[in-house]
Amino acid sequence: MVIFILNAVSKGQILVVGWTKGLIGLILLCCAQFVLAQSSEEKSVAQNTELIDAYYEKGSDYLATDKVVALAQKVIRSRRLYHGDTIAKTYVLLADVAISKGDMEQARQFSLDGLKVISLDRKTQLELLLKVALANYSQGQFEKVKTKADEVLNLATEEDIKSRLKAHGYRAVYFALTSQYEEAVAELELINRITLRFRSYSQQIELLEILAVAYHYLEDYDTAVSIHLKVLKLRFELKQLKRLGNTYYSLASAYWKMGRLDDAYNAYWEARVEAEKVEAPIRLAYAELGLGLVLFDQGSMIDAQQRLQRAESIFNGQNLTKPYLTALINLAKVSFELSEDDYVKSLLLRAESLSKNMELTSDQIELYQLLSQMYANEAKYQLAWQYQQKYLEASEKHIASLNQYRFTKVSPHVPQQQARQIALDIADKTKLEAEYNLRYQKKNQLIFSLSVFNVLLVALLVLLLLMRRRDKHSQAYKEHESPVDILASSTKTKQMYQLAFKKARRYEYPICVAYIKVTNWNDLLFRTNRKGLDEAKRSIATVVNEYIDEFDLAGELNNSEYLLIFPHQTLDDVQVKIKALTEALRVRFFANLGDFVVYFNYAVDSPTVQDIEPYIFLSRLTDSIKEQEQLKT
Repeated sequence: MVIFILNAVSKGQILVVGWTKGLIGLILLCCAQFVLAQSSEEKSVAQNTELIDAYYEKGSDYLATDKVVALAQKVIRSRRLYHGDTIAKTYVLLADVAISKGDMEQARQFSLDGLKVISLDRKTQLELLLKVALANYSQGQFEKVKTKADEVLNLATEEDIKSRLKAHGYRAVYFALTSQYEEAVAELELINRITLRFRSYSQQIELLEILAVAYHYLEDYDTAVSIHLKVLKLRFELKQLKRLGNTYYSLASAYWKMGRLDDAYNAYWEARVEAEKVEAPIRLAYAELGLGLVLFDQGSMIDAQQRLQRAESIFNGQNLTKPYLTALINLAKVSFELSEDDYVKSLLLRAESLSKNMELTSDQIELYQLLSQMYANEAKYQLAWQYQQKYLEASEKHIASLNQYRFTKVSPHVPQQQARQIALDIADKTKLEAEYNLRYQKKNQLIFSLSVFNVLLVALLVLLLLMRRRDKHSQAYKEHESPVDILASSTKTKQMYQLAFKKARRYEYPICVAYIKVTNWNDLLFRTNRKGLDEAKRSIATVVNEYIDEFDLAGELNNSEYLLIFPHQTLDDVQVKIKALTEALRVRFFANLGDFVVYFNYAVDSPTVQDIEPYIFLSRLTDSIKEQEQLKT
């Protein structure tokens, strides 16, 4: 009994020890997996951080949109693992992508989200502030623009020249729009001094575009067009073409306001082309909207309707209410001209529903007139009167707002004219600086190219001498060694045929293929021995080599079959050549065969576009020979 108890206790101890060892092993395995996962996660974070830094340094004109968005999503989803500077830079990149697509509201939101991140990188904070300012500027919120510009100047140091230039540009725009011309002149003169001191910052396309759009708002379209054209030329000279569509669109809008409809149409069309290139649907919709407005003014109602329908569809899909409402209003006007009353009503009802929760712009308040007219036609006079009142109130409000930001064409105020002249001078100086730099770069490139050319020329002369010497030796060897009584083997022939066939298809040049067969080969095998057979084959090869040209190809397919390839030749020319060749083969005297006659048959054809597979085409040639032989029998 005691022994039994001791044995049981001993077994229990063994079980406990075994279970403890298993638990320790499991814990160690989990720890190892955790360490591996931690190491993999840290590696991924480091790689993503490097990519974000690389994209950030490249600049907005060189972003790969899809890659940036995918990378940004990874970083934002796991933001707790990344440094604040990296997250802030990620929001800068997302804002750049939104701007390139024309979604300024999304760009503004990304920038504001980035400013909430705790970041020690001053440059990134300045970038985010300026992107908020740009979004506000594009939406006409000039007070907010000045506020952000002031924040930039308060945060910037002497080193942040680019950011300071943009901020001063926004301030100059604000002062000009609010008729504070002395302050506007002061800001523009400050920009002028900075660009004179730091010439590398004189080619600021963004700064010029800010000034151009400002004069657009001031209704000084001549000055706006002048600056836009200089920006356009500058973009091509500096090869900064990623946002070329933006410049074309702004230029088109100025042309349209001036009534230069043909120029406006061409510029809107270029904006549309650029939007398609960079796959920016929102910018494409704006370009389509512009084209529709120009076509409407030109009286091309059907084309205008098609353009506006495309714009309306894209804006609706992108959830952009303001431009969507503009598209609906103008589409209703065009459809009214086309007498599509039911369609007009459905468009106006959609626009009415949309306008209830938003403040209309000066270009959109005509919706109230359209609704008033619609309800008047339906004898709903109360609603018609209400919308007419809304139109009058909105008109008065926008006229008052417009007076606040109106540019007087002929002004007694010298600072006003001075501000315009300084802006044009900055644009001219930027253009001249770009041209000078371009000429300087071209001169350096020319000197470098000539130096390289001289070196290469000497090397080429030496190489040509060596090649000529080698070719002489090679030609002498070929003339001495290359036999004329041997054709390419079956394997080599098939390789040559495939390569020639595919090259002809790829580069779209004519090629002809000839298939020659010894029809009484079996009789020849029976009549002669191996030596005689070899001599007959050499005789055939000699005749073939005599009748083909330098670039023609010939070889054996099988013992009794030969394939000839004629690149860059027509079927008629090849048929003449093959006919002469087969006649020469027929009259050829085979000394060892006595009175035995060797008979030949051939087929020639040229592949068409539909002939994709070389061996299917070749099988058609061989089948045609077989059919001829069956007909004879």
